[in-house]
Amino acid sequence: MDATSRVLLAGGMGAACAETTRLAMQWVVERYDAKGPLTELLSDLSQSDEVVPIGVLALLYSLRPPAHATVNLPPLGWAGATVVVGVLLGIATAALLARDLRTGESWGTILGTSLMTIGLAARLDLAAITAMFSLGATIAVGSRHQRDIQQMVSTTERAVMMPALVLAGARIDPSNIGRLGLLIPIALLLRFGAKFAVGFALRSSQPAAKGAPPLLGLGLVSSGGMTICIGLALALRFPGAVGDTVLATAVAVTLAGELAGPLALRRVLVSTGEIVEPAPISAPPDEEPEDHDELPPNEEHPSEGAPS
Repeated sequence: MDATSRVLLAGGMGAACAETTRLAMQWVVERYDAKGPLTELLSDLSQSDEVVPIGVLALLYSLRPPAHATVNLPPLGWAGATVVVGVLLGIATAALLARDLRTGESWGTILGTSLMTIGLAARLDLAAITAMFSLGATIAVGSRHQRDIQQMVSTTERAVMMPALVLAGARIDPSNIGRLGLLIPIALLLRFGAKFAVGFALRSSQPAAKGAPPLLGLGLVSSGGMTICIGLALALRFPGAVGDTVLATAVAVTLAGELAGPLALRRVLVSTGEIVEPAPISAPPDEEPEDHDELPPNEEHPSEGAPS
């Protein structure tokens, strides 16, 4: 491999291992009614850490600029162009949605600007995920209908993610990975180790995590759809050993996190008292026989019908 390919491989695997999905926190909160400062802290972290892999993705795309480009820009320039495309179209979308929000017209505007953003990113070989994130962030900042728009687009998440997961699974080609497959278990161990380190850092720096057990970091290993999308995006942009290895890493990280993360998270919140387990239902005590008054041994029962 040349130097650029090595950076793409290392950076792609790092981006695929960087996410903590918010769905694991939502599942624990909804199922076990978790409440407390540690739950709020972990929810905030899971909501915000997707910014890191999204930014890394734009930088990785910029390492190999488009061959047909007539403008020579440094890698940071191409990464900045990715953000600028999303911001400019986000401003246009916010301006078009400035009046009263009507569902039909708003869907047409959002879909139109989204397709334009994806088309420009694809034409320039830029990271469409980063451009779309910039588009959404600009709409959230510039539109007064932020909550309504968020409720509109949140209903499409599963409809988009399920085909992406199927495509990612069908796209994996083990024959292209070869000896690079040895890096996948190493990446898993490093991810678990990094999350443990994050857990210890939270316990020492955040008051809400002071009394949490050492398993706190292991509760952050769950990853989700963003990890798979990043792996798929890099596999499509850099086909071959680099892209397929990153995609296989993303799948392995997701499966391992799905097995370990929710269980560890539940134990952490139970130990801190933010999940109250129901008391075990005890079996009803055996009914004792009724206590009949017994006559003294020397006293006989009065005969039936005898006068009182």
